[in-house]
Amino acid sequence: MLEAAAQSLRSGVAAVLKWLAVRVIWWEQRAGWCELLYRHRVTACRLDWLLQGLGGVLGDYKSIGILGDEARLEVAAALLREASLAIERALVDGGPCRWYVAADVAHLSEDIEGLKRLFFADGDGLALQDINASLAGISALLKVMSQPTASLIDAHKAARKTALLSGETAAVGSGSNSPYAGNTGSSMSQQQQQQLGPLAAKLKAASTAAAAAGATG
Repeated sequence: MLEAAAQSLRSGVAAVLKWLAVRVIWWEQRAGWCELLYRHRVTACRLDWLLQGLGGVLGDYKSIGILGDEARLEVAAALLREASLAIERALVDGGPCRWYVAADVAHLSEDIEGLKRLFFADGDGLALQDINASLAGISALLKVMSQPTASLIDAHKAARKTALLSGETAAVGSGSNSPYAGNTGSSMSQQQQQQLGPLAAKLKAASTAAAAAGATG
């Protein structure tokens, strides 16, 4: 019974932290994160001025500044997760007002390093490994963005071809499994999966969907 109560308490705290972080990033600072960040060109609106706002929330904002160290770190972790999601959105789903070139990766990397410094706070903030884990998706995106367009197109074609061939192989195999069973992960090498990190699962799912569409088309 006590364990169930503790679990309910932890779930409630997690929900409050999520709500607080969403309120800051997606409501109070929505214009900056959703509309202005990297609008038109990366150099037109960098991340530094948004970091000033986050710094105010982490330090001077009254409803957070009075919390103890443990609670403050939990709030910081929740804010970092939402900030990471907002940056990912700007990079991959930013709409027609954002476009990027390979040279932008250097500026983007600088911005991410600034974000890390803010939440690391000279050792008084989040652990560096936790920060890197929260930003793993962005790091994988920057690796992809640094590659030439021609290389990305070739890699996509190769992955799609592999996915199609894997689907055909599974279709003629024995047993009652789905024609596309076993296709997860076969569209890219182990090395590619390690390089892409959290994006690998999304790309594998996209390749599987492409294989299904090609086979039924």
